[in-house]
Amino acid sequence: MTVEYVDHCPGTKEEWMHAAVRKNCSNIKQDCVKSEQFQYHCVINSFINATMEVCAPTWFCIGFCAEYNLQGERIQDNIDAPCTTFSNPCPQRYLSSEAYLYKECYDLVDDNSIPEKKEENERK
Repeated sequence: MTVEYVDHCPGTKEEWMHAAVRKNCSNIKQDCVKSEQFQYHCVINSFINATMEVCAPTWFCIGFCAEYNLQGERIQDNIDAPCTTFSNPCPQRYLSSEAYLYKECYDLVDDNSIPEKKEENERK
C-alpha cells in the first residue's frame, strides 16, 4: 500500500533521510517486523524499468541491486543487476535501506519507462 513510482531516487544520505521523513514509514501499522526494521526504500523494480519508493522490511542484499517485487510484496536482490562490478561497487552484503549508496543501480533504469510517464507520453 506504500508503493509509489518515482522519477528518481535520493542520491545522498541527506536526500534519503528527507524522503524517509516524508514517507513516514514508522507510523504505518504493520506486524511483519519490528518497527525499526520497517523502513523507507527507494529501489528499482523487478523489470529494471522503474524506480519506486516503498516502506518495507530491510533486506540484506548479496552483491545485487535491491529491488521491490510487486508480486511478492518484498524487497529482494535483483539477480539481473549485479552491482559488485560497478565503478562504485556494492559490497558482497549490504542493507537494502542503504541502496542510495549504489547509484548505478538507478542508472540501469530508463526514465521514460515509468508506467505513468509511458501512458502520459503515449497520449501526447
